[in-house]
Amino acid sequence: MRFWNDEVLTNMDGVIEGILLTLEGPPHPTPLPHRGRGQASGASAGEEENKH
Repeated sequence: MRFWNDEVLTNMDGVIEGILLTLEGPPHPTPLPHRGRGQASGASAGEEENKH
């Protein structure tokens, strides 16, 4: 979601309503893949160990 600074300053109620409507809606149809914290995008630790 994006709001212009001016919109936030002059129409706070509308911005909050837009946020709430989005939160109440259905989830995104294609969520981003979940990666654990600190996990690299390359090979997993197990795969790296098998190379040696």
